[in-house]
Formats: sequence, C-alpha cells, structure tokens
Amino acid sequence: MTTESLSQSAISIQIEKLVNAFQYSHTQSFEMATDTTGESVAVTTSLTHDIWNLRRMYEFVVAAVDGYELSRHLSVFLEGCQSIGIEFSPLVGMTCLDESESRYLSPEETLELLVQRIHELTLSPSFQRLQNDWKYHTKRSGRKAVSYLHRLLDRHGRLVIVRAKLTYLPEAAAALRVEQVFADLEQLMRERRRRSISRYEVGHICSVEQGSTDFFIPVTFFFDATYVKSDWNKAHSLGELWREVTKGRGGYCCWNHDKMVSAADMGIGTLDRNDEVATEIAADVLQHLAQASGRLQIKPLRAKRVRIGSAR
Repeated sequence: MTTESLSQSAISIQIEKLVNAFQYSHTQSFEMATDTTGESVAVTTSLTHDIWNLRRMYEFVVAAVDGYELSRHLSVFLEGCQSIGIEFSPLVGMTCLDESESRYLSPEETLELLVQRIHELTLSPSFQRLQNDWKYHTKRSGRKAVSYLHRLLDRHGRLVIVRAKLTYLPEAAAALRVEQVFADLEQLMRERRRRSISRYEVGHICSVEQGSTDFFIPVTFFFDATYVKSDWNKAHSLGELWREVTKGRGGYCCWNHDKMVSAADMGIGTLDRNDEVATEIAADVLQHLAQASGRLQIKPLRAKRVRIGSAR
C-alpha cells in the first residue's frame, strides 16, 4: 500500500480514474486461486492497482461532502461506499457486512462488492443524466467562447490574443487546496485592473481546471490591437503578476513566448477580423479549449469555474 502524501487535486483525480475503471471494466478486482497447499489466495488483476488508496479516498470524500461541490465521480464513489456499509478496521482492514448481515466480508470480498456496486451506480439513470449534462455544458461552453470572440471582433477590427496556463510550483501544489486556487484567481483579476497589463484589455476567458494531478488556470486575454503591438510584453506582465499574486508559489506557460510555434495556428497574437482563415482557426482553438475543460472534480460551494468577461 502506498503511503505517499497526496494533494487534494491528486486524490480527487485518483477517485475519478477509479470510478471510470469500475464503470467500463468487467474485470474483477481480485481473482481467487488455489496455492500449492490447497489454500485459497487472492490474485491481483488489472484493477488492483486502482484501489490501494481506497481508505484515504473514502475519508477524503466524507470530509469534503459538506463544504464542497463534488463531481459525479466523487459523488458516486461516496454513494457506492456508503451503500455497502464500508468500514475500515485496524485488525482486518476494509470490510462490510454481507447481504444477510450475518458475517463480515474479507477485504477481497468487500472490494469485489464495491466494484459491482459502483459499476451498477454508473449505469443508473441519474448518473447517466449527470454525464449527459456535463457533455451538454462542455459543448455549450465551446459555443459561448466562439460567440464571445465574434462579438469582440464586431467591436474591434483587430485583436491581440494572449493565452497562458497559470500553474503552481510542485512544492506548493502538494499542499494546495482548491479554494486557494479560486482565491488566487480572484486576486489576479482584481490586481490586473490596477496595473498597466489591463490597459486596452477588451475581454477575457478564464477557468479553474485539473490536469493529471494538479490544479491550473487557463486564461485568454483579448486586447485592442490598435493600441497594443506586443503580445509578448502582455504575456510576460501577466506571468509576473501571477507570480506576485501567489507570492512566488506560481509558475506559468505562455504560448505567446514560444516563437517556434506559429501564432496563427495557435489562435494567438494579432487577429484581423477580415482574415477569415485566421479567425476560423482562433475560433476552433477557443472552442476546443472550452470543450476540453470541465474536469474539475471538487470546487467550493457556489464557486464559478468559468469566467467570460463582457465584450468591451
């Protein structure tokens, strides 16, 4: 069993992967075999590696359920654990009562029952509805991003587009909580108004997301190209402001800095509304980014994950 420290983001992503594995796999978590002495032994399968942190996952979700908004994956994981009456004993490990409530199951039997229960729950109408709602909202986010771009182009003949991924340094990410990410984003948006970076800004799109382990914030800022000539300077100012806001705990990756990448192909840099090809590329990129987002497994209650500014 692993004893490594897991961040809030990492453990919630582990739960997402676990639920997905149980949803789509028909493999047992353990298979029973007979050893050379005739005793029954549990043999690991491809699902076994997903379950070693199960106690930590359960305790994490139980602690989070009242103070956070949980994803469908975390919610169905908690429902599955509670529906079988899962318990964790220092003597026997993970266990629960059998259906007749006449005996406690072994850890292997408990795991198998949990896999079956979560698999059943992921096939339920309520879970499928949540999954369809998520697909609908991601597509809707893509359409809104494209519509927003066209509104900005209607107001301004030319735009300068700056896109960055705001991250946290590894030593900070390990102890990072999602409410701090939202607080940092709020402070960034507030502080930028007091700095030269916001001069000639006409719009923005930003959101809080999760990668394979950590939280990050993808941001896109739009500026009036009549007055702004250097996307590089705006990108640099944005990154340095993020480092200041996070008190040195943050890092950033900005595509406007990578001159080896074609700006037109990335939908960044200067965009002229009369350039139909470049406009279509920029719209496709924004739509893809918006639809690829939405993996956030946990967020503060009533927090807004995606922010789209007004078209100024």
